[in-house]
Amino acid sequence: MLTPLRAPATGHPHLGRALFESATFKDNARFESATFEGDSEFESATFERAVSVGPLVCAGRVVLSGAVFGVPVTVSVVARRLECRRTRWSSTAEVRLRYAMVDFAHAVFEYPLTIAAEPDPFVLADGRQLNEYLFASAPSPRGRLVSLRGVDAAHLGRVVQVLVTASR
Repeated sequence: MLTPLRAPATGHPHLGRALFESATFKDNARFESATFEGDSEFESATFERAVSVGPLVCAGRVVLSGAVFGVPVTVSVVARRLECRRTRWSSTAEVRLRYAMVDFAHAVFEYPLTIAAEPDPFVLADGRQLNEYLFASAPSPRGRLVSLRGVDAAHLGRVVQVLVTASR
């Protein structure tokens, strides 16, 4: 699906605003090294077989609000904001991020979930670093937890202290 959207210079997918609302992903929805210059919206999407989403770069918001993850997943995001409002995590999950403010308001965690701020750029499968040129002028890659309002945190496995202290 992303082949015609690859940038000639890098060979990586290059997208503006992307809407995947209510989409169902049956195979692995990787989006590895994709760059979104606007928002990327996966609102109410269903991930049935996603093992990993990303790492991807998004200049705006990555919206996973209302999405359902039915299998173990790793989500790796470089973005200004990650919105996971009312997202259902029906298996173990790890959310790895850089720069993003994270909103998990009313999310449902059925199994342990880890939220981790990554101090270094993501490394792709071929050993190269993910290009974060959209964040060249950003002051710090530290993420910030904005909301866990309405969340039963019993399955919130581990939140990196950088996120927790920044939200106080």
